[in-house]
Amino acid sequence: MSLADWLIIDRVPEELAPAGRTLAKVFQQDPAHLARRSMIRLRKWWRGGWLDFPQVVHLETTNTCNLRCVMCPYPAMVERRIRPQGFMSEDLFRGLVRECAAAGTVEKMALMGLGEPFLHPRLIEMSRVAKRAGIRHVFTSTNGTTVNEETAARIVLESGFDEICFSVDGANSATYEGVRSRGAYEAVVRNVERMFRMRARWGRSRPHFVVQLLLMRETAGEVERFVSRWRPWLRLGDRMSIRDVDRFGGLVEDRRVRDPHAGRVRAPCKQLWRDAAVSWDGKVTVCCKDVYWRLSVADATKQSLREIWRSAAWNRLRDLHREGRYEALPICRNCSEWHT
Repeated sequence: MSLADWLIIDRVPEELAPAGRTLAKVFQQDPAHLARRSMIRLRKWWRGGWLDFPQVVHLETTNTCNLRCVMCPYPAMVERRIRPQGFMSEDLFRGLVRECAAAGTVEKMALMGLGEPFLHPRLIEMSRVAKRAGIRHVFTSTNGTTVNEETAARIVLESGFDEICFSVDGANSATYEGVRSRGAYEAVVRNVERMFRMRARWGRSRPHFVVQLLLMRETAGEVERFVSRWRPWLRLGDRMSIRDVDRFGGLVEDRRVRDPHAGRVRAPCKQLWRDAAVSWDGKVTVCCKDVYWRLSVADATKQSLREIWRSAAWNRLRDLHREGRYEALPICRNCSEWHT
């Protein structure tokens, strides 16, 4: 694929020269959002690499799902009853949004977790609440199975989403349905195409759409077909995402086709100083990959997120990373998605 192709795909390949990779990453950013992120990160650098509130906040609106995907920890969670299932309450959500909006450091808010976000009956209203509160970038990721005509219209006309990612893992029915059990490839493709058409019909520029392919053994041979299939639908601000499948700290089978950290010396994960994730029932963990909340440090129904972010419990985990004691943390010990 050419550099022009990679400008609309957020997995920038190593074969591009460093200047080309930098250019591609810049072109993938919304200019206003990029400017705000740059100011926040300059402030973070000035304060020694740590702000007093997260930059990225993940709110798990629900941990229920209608699919049983082979690369996801959700099926095991249900079968082993590892976590109770439910939907985030409006009171908890509004309180978290108010605090995040007032903090002034939040670059992104993700309305998603270990579940299908659009199963929450008030997700569209929740996105609108976040946007009206002043959250600059509100996004979610969906399997696209529930986006019917009515939902598509409401997303375009009523939601506060800046970006929605549609996970379409495959370029044909056999691959997709082998990976995403209970899903129907042709139905999902129709739903995603409907979203593009609906946005064009109403002349809207938002939400931006991301069409995603998780790179794993089952999908590795379909990248070119996937890109050719979805390239014609993209408009300014849209992109394709082709990224390595997660292992969720060893919670699922390793289906990757490569190790992105091969040959690299491990370093403390920047998520501990950047991200916070809140479960549907208020538990707070330090990493969005900790989908069973094993590293939960507090309860957002009892403390503010700012207090939790600066707490002794959270700082203890940061110290373990600074000291290189990753084996002391069950998720970090087997993690292959650590960020530097």
